[in-house]
Amino acid sequence: MLCIGTTKKGIGPTYSSKAARTGLRICDLLSDFDEFSSREGEGYAEKIRPMVRDGVYFMYEALHGSPKKILVEGANAALLDIDFGTYPFVTSSNCTVGGVCTGLGIPPQHVGEVYGVVKAYTTRVGIGAFPTEQINEIGELLQSRGHEWGVTTGNDCVVLWPTFEANQEILQKVEVEYETMPGWKTDTTNARKWEDLPPKAQNYIRFVENHVGVPVKWVGVGKSRESMIQLF
Repeated sequence: MLCIGTTKKGIGPTYSSKAARTGLRICDLLSDFDEFSSREGEGYAEKIRPMVRDGVYFMYEALHGSPKKILVEGANAALLDIDFGTYPFVTSSNCTVGGVCTGLGIPPQHVGEVYGVVKAYTTRVGIGAFPTEQINEIGELLQSRGHEWGVTTGNDCVVLWPTFEANQEILQKVEVEYETMPGWKTDTTNARKWEDLPPKAQNYIRFVENHVGVPVKWVGVGKSRESMIQLF
């Protein structure tokens, strides 16, 4: 068995059982318990029953009924996608935009605008190649300031490029070329307009924007919903 690091929430075994066609589904839990060798889950079934619906039909009604705005948020990240991530150091499902269709049953023609969310620094859980990992005081500072204990940290613009090395052995040998930019020590949590950001912060955002060739539409400056600067 390959040890890749885990959240210990049962995600891997659940998806393994799903792919092997041996898994139990919610519909099995809510059906006749005479089919089960144990009745231990019956109490859970009654608690869960009011919250269960046919997900495909639920989405169909949402798409074809009275006009609604449907927002789908993907967890994890592109490099943790089982098909497009840094395999085998990935999660067990599709967490890129295709998961909207396969996970919720939403037809592709109903997918509208898609937004990518990127941190100012990269984090991940588990093991695997991480060329920019900061196992030092810089990494500790990023963890403490970002309140993200339990993850490893780095600063990695490479993850936004058109290609990313798939071979883990090669990735382990990558030498990182760092682009050093002047920082700022001004508190930006109250910034709500582009002009409120320090010029050095503006320069950093424009550098990333120009480097990857994708316009930045929002800049987050805190964890509340209001802590967002919209650029266009």
